[in-house]
Amino acid sequence: MVRFREGASFGARPIVGRPIAAVMMSIGLVAGLGAQGLPAPITRVSMDDAVRLTLGLNQALRAQRLTIDMAKADETTAEQKPKFNVTFGAEGFPTFSQQQLTLNSLGNLVSYSGALGYTFERGGRRDKRTTVAKDSTEVTRLNVMDSERQTRFQTEQAFIAALLAKSKYRMAGPTGDVSVEEIYSNYRDVKGLKVPFTTEVRRDGAPAVQRTLRTFEFNVPVDPALFNKPS
Repeated sequence: MVRFREGASFGARPIVGRPIAAVMMSIGLVAGLGAQGLPAPITRVSMDDAVRLTLGLNQALRAQRLTIDMAKADETTAEQKPKFNVTFGAEGFPTFSQQQLTLNSLGNLVSYSGALGYTFERGGRRDKRTTVAKDSTEVTRLNVMDSERQTRFQTEQAFIAALLAKSKYRMAGPTGDVSVEEIYSNYRDVKGLKVPFTTEVRRDGAPAVQRTLRTFEFNVPVDPALFNKPS
């Protein structure tokens, strides 16, 4: 768990001379907030909280999720059957005044045309178009899931690194208990594990020791003779 502290200060301002309507609105707002209750400030964040906040507030991921809806809209368009098309046209309207707009001029000076059209799709083109649209939606969804997986992994890795950045404990000293803080850095990969090669030790806030590792090995064989009782 990682602990955060938040603080806030508020200053009061006089409202003398302001419109009464604004004062009444402020009173109503404060009363409404008091009735609902203000949310408690976040003081502790777990790894699940960090991942949830990152996935929910990451703008790049939110934009990628919208592409899934766009791909689904393309599916709907691809599934639509061709519709009948009706067109109507009129040519030969001369420039005339409103008084010349008579049945005689419309019947003798203007030519009219009309058409009815329909597109016939052969060879299962609509089914193939729909299949391609659905495949595109699935590819988009998988890409978004992969981006979310990578973001989740990076968030968890950063969260663990924050937890392992330092440790605090108390130990006995000549004059009483001492607060000890160890700050880890210079992480290196050792057989797939991150190991801090530099450690700064502080006692009661003052620098005390700095440890630097030259090598680090796991499961090194130990000579049994080391455990023999001295003669």
